[in-house]
Amino acid sequence: MIIAKSDLHGVNPFTSMVFMPACVSHITSVFLLYRIPYSYRCILFTIDFVIFEILLSVFPVYGAAPAQSFLSYQLTTVAINLSFLLVLLLFIDWITNYERKAENACNVSFQNEERDVETMQDINKLLIENILPSSVASKFLAPDRPVDELYARQHENVCVMFASIPNFKDFWSQWDTSRKLECLRLLNEIVCEFDKLLSKPKFSSIEKIKTVASTYMAAAGLNEMEGDLDDYNYRNATIMIEFALAMSQILDQLNRDAFQNFELRIGMSVGPLVAGVIGAQKPQYDIWGNTVNLASRMDTHGEPRKIHVTTELGEILRRGGYRMQSRGKIKVKGVKEPMETFLIEIDSKRNSSVSNISNHPSTS
Repeated sequence: MIIAKSDLHGVNPFTSMVFMPACVSHITSVFLLYRIPYSYRCILFTIDFVIFEILLSVFPVYGAAPAQSFLSYQLTTVAINLSFLLVLLLFIDWITNYERKAENACNVSFQNEERDVETMQDINKLLIENILPSSVASKFLAPDRPVDELYARQHENVCVMFASIPNFKDFWSQWDTSRKLECLRLLNEIVCEFDKLLSKPKFSSIEKIKTVASTYMAAAGLNEMEGDLDDYNYRNATIMIEFALAMSQILDQLNRDAFQNFELRIGMSVGPLVAGVIGAQKPQYDIWGNTVNLASRMDTHGEPRKIHVTTELGEILRRGGYRMQSRGKIKVKGVKEPMETFLIEIDSKRNSSVSNISNHPSTS
């Protein structure tokens, strides 16, 4: 507390004009403690105010006692000013604290919204990639893409597979309506196990197209072509064969677990086709062309536990040492002339390594 003494003789000493600024400076310094809770700052403001009031009352002047009326007037004036100052500072501090909390709440809300948007974008991307190939999904997720823009692309060398479970229809029909749900649950388990194969790096070049009833449709070679054309065709064909064999092994395991006797009947073809996406709100990726039709015909004209392939695909697989059985020339719907097709036993193994494939033209 700063109290001045008058230099004039005969004049009562008075409270210095520096007293009020000193009080204000000291009390407002509590503002610097903005990191502590607001209630604690209020307590500090009040303590400061009480201390200055006590000092003013106990030690009103320096040196001599002033007139009682003058002292009372000075004390009252300073006390009122300090009281108003305390209320004002408390209000200002409350407003500042409220704005700071509101700003922090806005920042937290904004960060949460950004995180929610990123999460939704990741979910949307995951959903799109589940129904579309990753290369196609990236085009659909582009922000500048028109909603109704058609996506279609010509592919020259794609291996297409249709894998069906022909005796599932009989299994479905032998149960009454109350058991249909169990049949559907079993079919869903089979398809899900087939889908899990696609997550393996070995089968990364295979795209699932769709399932129709108990028929599983997939294709290899819809990605960008790399390397020599012959090697590319051979790689697609052999990967698809390996995928079919893996599907058969999974189905055999499920048969043992569920005490069933489901069998795979597979048809394959290789050649050019068109791939594209139909629809805007619910896009559907699909493939079209004679290659697709031939693969479907190979399935319907095939035999259980065997892979039925076209002439062109048979020539490619012959290089890999697969044991194939010629069915001779058969009439296929959509083909004018009878065509020679081949059967591959699903349980058979390759009789040569890739390094020696040129020395084993094994068609029997």
